[in-house]
Amino acid sequence: MNFNEKLDFLMNITKTKNSDLAMYTSLDSSYISRLRRGKRDLSKTENYVKSMAEYFLKNIKEDYQKKTIFDLISKDGFLSKEGKTDTEILYLWLKNEKEESKAVEGFIENFSSFKFKKTSTWENTDYRPKTDTKNVDIYPGLQGKREAVLDFLSLILEEKTPQTLLLFSDEDLDWLSGDDSFRNKWKDYMDQVILKGNKIIIIHELSRNLHEMLTSIRSWIPLYMTGAIEPYYYPKKRDGIFKRTIFAAPNTGAITSTVVGHMEDNNVNYLIRDKTALKSIETEFKNYLKLCRPLVKIFDSKNRKQYLETMGEFENEEGSSILNPNAISIRTLPLSTAEKIMDRNNYKPKEKTLSYAKKRNELFQKNIKNWEFTDIVTLPKIEDVISDNVIINFSNLLGIPPVTYRKEELVEHLENILRISKKYDNYNLIINPEKSDKELSLYCKEDVGVIASKKEPPFMIFAINESNMTAAFWDFLKGNIENKKYHKKNSMEKLSEYIKKIKEI
Repeated sequence: MNFNEKLDFLMNITKTKNSDLAMYTSLDSSYISRLRRGKRDLSKTENYVKSMAEYFLKNIKEDYQKKTIFDLISKDGFLSKEGKTDTEILYLWLKNEKEESKAVEGFIENFSSFKFKKTSTWENTDYRPKTDTKNVDIYPGLQGKREAVLDFLSLILEEKTPQTLLLFSDEDLDWLSGDDSFRNKWKDYMDQVILKGNKIIIIHELSRNLHEMLTSIRSWIPLYMTGAIEPYYYPKKRDGIFKRTIFAAPNTGAITSTVVGHMEDNNVNYLIRDKTALKSIETEFKNYLKLCRPLVKIFDSKNRKQYLETMGEFENEEGSSILNPNAISIRTLPLSTAEKIMDRNNYKPKEKTLSYAKKRNELFQKNIKNWEFTDIVTLPKIEDVISDNVIINFSNLLGIPPVTYRKEELVEHLENILRISKKYDNYNLIINPEKSDKELSLYCKEDVGVIASKKEPPFMIFAINESNMTAAFWDFLKGNIENKKYHKKNSMEKLSEYIKKIKEI
């Protein structure tokens, strides 16, 4: 459940009016209304969520109300009462901190640590499809769905010509996550499907809770990294009563099923090979796809131009930002220094690159006047500075050969960061005490999107603008900053000392 759904649920069961909750939390009733309808994203740095939790617990009049509320909280995994009051449990559930933080951490870990591994060949697998040629096969229940999926993928692997698979399901994920042996076999089969040149269009279901959604997407990261996947999502709320599954290979076959509520173990899954039926199923999927939006834009070395266009659009949007490049951001690199570096390395096309950098710099100067920009800077080791071995962040963008600083160029960059820190109150400098072992850059703009960049092979960039995922990443980064109690003044002092030290080398 999203925050607005939880809020609406609590207000309904306690018969709370917008005006009553607004008065207790010192908010405007229209603001409560927007929160309740999902028209205003929850700002989790505010303290009104705790006040809301207090209010709802005070206004529980009947035993059934409390039981209903805490049954739902228990289902979401928040009902560990060790050392926690009911108010704290309700508060954590409303903020969804526990699940979101772990889900974002898991996503980051999977993305940053991904390496392509050698996969087994199709001939070495221990499964073969059924030999019958019926137009329709029936598979009952969860175990039946697993068997249907393996038969479906086996049929695809027997095809000589690659095709685009169409995948959507808003059913519970127990059929995939509830059996480790099956999940491992599913991964092997999917690897082989991709290796044979097939593409995939998948519509992710975002009405799941955020933890389940991010966990689901995490499981697809290895396939995303192949560049063969186009992920989408439907942006509006669905009722969740009737659930649908379509796994279609238009030239081969399709799995379909329909479920009421959470009755997956009692439903019937159909594996269809009739050509007329396949055409109708393909049309149904594509009609739904027209209503969907891209969930993640994926960039690799083949589409650098599209990445730069997306980054331009991202930076043109107004909003507070947090940038953690696990290095020194090129956002603050002076144009004069950038030009010297390009001349020294005979970088082409120089003029086009400088023009792009100038435009980004202008957008930065414009936004910093009205919006906070938190820049988390990781300073290089002194020995790397001495040996001219400090790589300029993103000079190796998507596999481009890396470029390194000379000492005087690094000093110019760092001194410019100090100038910006002194000039703009909205520029929040944070000196990260040590470099993370994850070669990953995270750039998040509140209510706009996230750009996650993997800075070692295989080079890959994910751009995300779905609102709940954006909020989860924002809260994760903001929470890390607040927990470590960084201070701009201390960071400026540390940077000044560092500059002095490398000047003396």
